[in-house]
Amino acid sequence: MLTSLRACLKTTSGPVFAPKAGWQGATKENTPGGSSIEEQRSQTAFGAKTLRAAGLLSVAGVGSFLTARCGDARNSPPWPQPKSPAAGPLVVFKKALRSIHCITRSCFAFMATFGLLAGPALQKTVAVDDRATLDSNKLAFKIDDAGNLAFDTGVVRGSLQKDGAGEALKPITFVNPEIAINGTNHGLLTPYRFLTPQKRYGFGSWEWPRTGKVLPDGSAELRWNAAADRPFTFSTGYQWKAADTLDFTVTFAPRTDLEKFELFLGSYFLNFKKVKAFVKDAGNGAAGFIEVSDQIKGGYQLFPRGPEVLPVLNDGRWNFPPFPITWTVRNSLAAPLGMKVEPKSGVTVLLMSPPEDCFALSATKPSWSQGAFYLSLFGKDVPRGQTVLARVRLVFGRNISDAQAIQKYAQYLKDLKIHSDDPALAAALNPSLSAPVAKDWILSEVPKPSADGWIRLFDGKRLYGCRVSDEDLQSGKVRLENGALRLDSAGVDFNLRGSNVIFRAQVKKVSGQNCSLAVRFDRQNGRILRTCTAWFNGGNFFGIGLTAAGKWKGLTDAHAQNSYNDFFQMELRAEGSNLTLKANDRTICEASDESISQGQVSVGTLRGVALFKSIEAQVLDSNLAASK
Repeated sequence: MLTSLRACLKTTSGPVFAPKAGWQGATKENTPGGSSIEEQRSQTAFGAKTLRAAGLLSVAGVGSFLTARCGDARNSPPWPQPKSPAAGPLVVFKKALRSIHCITRSCFAFMATFGLLAGPALQKTVAVDDRATLDSNKLAFKIDDAGNLAFDTGVVRGSLQKDGAGEALKPITFVNPEIAINGTNHGLLTPYRFLTPQKRYGFGSWEWPRTGKVLPDGSAELRWNAAADRPFTFSTGYQWKAADTLDFTVTFAPRTDLEKFELFLGSYFLNFKKVKAFVKDAGNGAAGFIEVSDQIKGGYQLFPRGPEVLPVLNDGRWNFPPFPITWTVRNSLAAPLGMKVEPKSGVTVLLMSPPEDCFALSATKPSWSQGAFYLSLFGKDVPRGQTVLARVRLVFGRNISDAQAIQKYAQYLKDLKIHSDDPALAAALNPSLSAPVAKDWILSEVPKPSADGWIRLFDGKRLYGCRVSDEDLQSGKVRLENGALRLDSAGVDFNLRGSNVIFRAQVKKVSGQNCSLAVRFDRQNGRILRTCTAWFNGGNFFGIGLTAAGKWKGLTDAHAQNSYNDFFQMELRAEGSNLTLKANDRTICEASDESISQGQVSVGTLRGVALFKSIEAQVLDSNLAASK
């Protein structure tokens, strides 16, 4: 062994260095790999004299390299070039420098053989190699100058406070365009409320001290210990699976039995005003996204996994201060999949979890400054000594469509090797994107008026006098379901022109900004040039406006005496310069306009879903015109 080592190093004698090396007193901050166990901290260190006595060191300078590779101390500063051979360590030949890694292994093997080095210290040779790998891995967390866990994937960048009491993922920024994602509260993926029917533990995890580290695979971990006011330990893990995809895990271990335990995980966004949840019934009996809406009563809106979890939500846990909550319960989830969108840039964040890990999604209404989105995790009894795990994934992008979001959720379950036997979930995750689309219910010819002058354009089975694009049909934006025409952020233009027209339909707004009836409508190259439009925002809020030269102008709006939460008859009458909007034959508001004289009729929805039944029009002009 000594012969082989000396063959690697061709040296002569040099100055004798201090007899103690430097890994005594190591801390987590200066340990390669980011952590240090107690046995490693107290491991005996060998100075140059000791190593030379063992035949393992014949050059003083090598002790510095060995300490840096195998101990907790950093590399010594570079030696200045000596003025004479007697002024400092003698030359280490290039062959020896190239063989440092080999020497290190050989030295440690020899020392282990003679009982000079305990087993755990051998593992520290791996840590330096791991750190070098992490530094070259763009998806790895790294310790920044402030001592925190930083990341920059090229899609998003930010940091995670490493030690002490503090926030979660904050700050976090979308890179291109540069859009701040987190709000002013506690960042993303914050363990917030720890709840049982009998007790709430603390205010939020940001009050409790934690320790953090970077793991050998480049992921980050935060860990909280149990205390007198919280009989449990828990940890959170963060790993970038791709530049746009962050996987989060929370591991929880109680030291007492916890009944129906819930971990309420919060994420707080800045100006991400569009909020959606993926539900079993989006208004037509089929799965789809619906929006968290300011029009819905209640500032906190919750989407449960199903009615079976409502007793958990109503057992008193949400009465505990601070900030007790009264929930407005919305549709049941098709899967724990939500979406937050910054409307101006289209920057989108998907939040998802496996069905068995998350039993509810919830959010504050869009107009509230919190910008909060929550996941209710676990929701089950957790006995003392048992360890439970929940998983969440964030996906970052721009203008992610509903169909793409569903595909990304299906991929998440595939990555986790989760194969659900739930037929409803399987159907929800396989929308009709690849299925052939039937068009036999859409006819291009405008029917003749009936005896009373009305022209039926939709009768619950067929659309008449219109064309619908393959894209809108394939994506499901325009569907025929349960005797209703379902429009999801889409419109249908009818080949019927007129100047003086009465246009009406049975309408039910499901989600989004508004649904509308339009007359004197013209489109060119997919762009609306002009139209007179009656809109319904939900509840009792209506209005009339127009588009001229591609620009929108509101004319009037009004709050009706009654709210219209189910199907009702909505009517727009255009006669001369007079525009009249009615609901169930009651006049809601009127306006006047002479700038637009004629055009087609159309129905549509803006950023949401509406259902239409019994669409019909009556042209009051003496000459009925079909649009070509």
